Amino acid sequence: MSIRSILVLAVATTLVANCASSNDPSDGCPAGYTSKKVCVQCGIAGGCARSETKCAQNCSSGNECSDGQPSCFEDVCQVGGCI
Repeated sequence: MSIRSILVLAVATTLVANCASSNDPSDGCPAGYTSKKVCVQCGIAGGCARSETKCAQNCSSGNECSDGQPSCFEDVCQVGGCI
């Protein structure tokens, strides 16, 4: 197995593990996450175009967000400020 194949497999395994452990509120959320309906995409003309109920990372500022969401809004990391 090539180094490239090993790296791709390692990254894919990590991504699958992270998604499985932090986005399915029906199994309970891990520590530091809350099951909540959050905005994941702003609309073209403003407002939230797409929302999901998921295990969202808890936060008190945007600097704490590490799950790919850009801001801390309503105490969880999500897309916020859609205008």
